[in-house]
Amino acid sequence: MLQPAIPKIILNDDSVSLKSSRTNSGADLHHVLKSTKNSSESLFKYNTTGSEASEEKVGDFEDERTKRVDVDDLHVPVPDCFLHSTTISEDDFRHFVKRKRIDLNSNRFGEVFRYVDTRTMIPMVGNIIKLEVFDSWSTNSPQKEKKISEFIEDVQKIAKLRHRRISHLYGIFKNREKMIIFNEYVPRGSVFDKVRKSPIDERTAIKYFRQAMEGLRYIHSREITHGNIRASNLLITFSDDIKITDFAFSYDLTRDSFEENPDQVSNYRIKLLYAAPESIQMTFEKYPPSVDIWALGCVFVVMLTQTPPYYKIFKDMTDQEVYRIITDNYSKPVEQRLSYSSGNLIPQASEDSKILLDFVMNDDQFVRPTAEEVLENQVVKQNILECRQIPFFSFKRGPGEIINNGGLVERIFIFLFLMLKWALMVFVAALTLAGISSTIFLSIVIIYRLIKMSCQCELNEGKVKSTV
Repeated sequence: MLQPAIPKIILNDDSVSLKSSRTNSGADLHHVLKSTKNSSESLFKYNTTGSEASEEKVGDFEDERTKRVDVDDLHVPVPDCFLHSTTISEDDFRHFVKRKRIDLNSNRFGEVFRYVDTRTMIPMVGNIIKLEVFDSWSTNSPQKEKKISEFIEDVQKIAKLRHRRISHLYGIFKNREKMIIFNEYVPRGSVFDKVRKSPIDERTAIKYFRQAMEGLRYIHSREITHGNIRASNLLITFSDDIKITDFAFSYDLTRDSFEENPDQVSNYRIKLLYAAPESIQMTFEKYPPSVDIWALGCVFVVMLTQTPPYYKIFKDMTDQEVYRIITDNYSKPVEQRLSYSSGNLIPQASEDSKILLDFVMNDDQFVRPTAEEVLENQVVKQNILECRQIPFFSFKRGPGEIINNGGLVERIFIFLFLMLKWALMVFVAALTLAGISSTIFLSIVIIYRLIKMSCQCELNEGKVKSTV
């Protein structure tokens, strides 16, 4: 019987060189295929080199499992039922156990739960979408089925994306009442969860910004727009790195109306606060990539100030008033508009952070930089050097190319922390048992004394007196 796939935790991936060796690719591929022959652990294709992306089109899959294997892939545990298809059957779904509800604070569709595949013990996040959501578009059954089919096609398209900055979308399950989208489970939460406690320091904020931009560069290179970038959709991994999640599969599916959908008002407000000028105008059928760049600039503001741009000004207004102010903003003369300059949004930040934000927050979508251009910014490049940590033991694979040992120091620290935690748990358990034992012993002694006093006699304690 095959053992369940064991997730591999990659620590401190900023210290790992991302340039792959091309010389021994044939031998390495043979080794990978051989080592995975008798294992249920799958290797999924990742883009880890940015501009040196593979020329193979993601959509042209004749054999998904074969084409997802690559010499430089990271080990990605995926439930077996999703290896060959992005949709699963009722029989496969029976092996999924719902564990507990997850509060994502900004879920657009329905309830979100953590699931576990009992065959591989791989945790997942399941986003439950009731099909009645599609009723708002048309009571005509064919039209509704068409919308559902388009939505599923969007999900399948996103499920084929493979990048270390993209949260894995495994696939989908659908029956007559609902459909469930299954994603990778990232237990550390999101940037929104972290920033609620306190602002994020600038170096970490630029790091998160940079890593999210790497994901956007990959997405945009596939002619896909995320369309829903916000702080709650940037997940933080165990190694303190960013993964993008919750794509806007069909941007018009969840377009909120403050009259008809009062339950979605808070989500509508969030969309307005992250909305780029061109997305407010809504003169196109599909979001352009530029809206993601603007939205990520707003996330950068959130990381440094804990709130989106002008949140405090709009806080006590209704959603209708906020919508009116934002839509009217860009019809005004430049000097009368709300300014999205760094001086207004992050006045206390360093000069580097201000330069980066001003570079991104350009009102003109055609002048606003692309993800590739943002990653070439000097502030972003400098952040790469600041975040790169060379461990105690390392070796060189090529000229100027340092490969670390997989984060030995970090692994030792985590091991010691867990050992201390387990030792404290054992100590507390021993104290608890000692307390219970002492209580039982004292109870017996007290009962014995009381019986002795009430009877005014010596109890026979097992001694037998002989008689002559």
